[in-house]
This record gives sequence, C-alpha cells and structure tokens, in this order.
Amino acid sequence: MKQQSSPRGAYQRGFPDFSAACYAPESNPDEYLNSDVKTNLRLGPVSENRGQMIEKAMSFMTRLSSWPERVRAYFQHPSAKYAAQPI
Repeated sequence: MKQQSSPRGAYQRGFPDFSAACYAPESNPDEYLNSDVKTNLRLGPVSENRGQMIEKAMSFMTRLSSWPERVRAYFQHPSAKYAAQPI
C-alpha cells in the first residue's frame, strides 16, 4: 500500500506550506454577485419554468454589465478588498 505524503512533506519538496482558510463567503466577491442574482430572481412574477428563470437571470446579468459601479462594489466590501489587489 502506498503511503500518503503529508503537507510537511510537500513543503520539503519545495512547495509552500500554507493553511487554507475555512469557508468564508463574505470574503468572496462572487457571493455578492450570487446574492444579487438570487434577489433579482425573486423579484417580479414567479418564473413558470426553467427557461423563464434563465431568461430573467441573463437579463439581470446584461443590465449588470452596464453597471460598473455595482460590480466594483462587490470588491469594495471590507472582507473582499483583497480580491481587487494586483497580484
């Protein structure tokens, strides 16, 4: 049976040793977009089928593409500002 290597072993082979952060949706700009899309889907009349729901979501995304201030705001939340930093 093959022995699994430990993270420490990966570090010794030249890979950085880091701990992944636990799941923190508030620090992920995508989650702010997801929230906006879901909120938009709940507004107005209820979609009768999947096609209508997709159309409603696509319509929101099209409007959002011409609303750069809103997109920028996803990255300006104090917990998500790291995502707007250059690499």
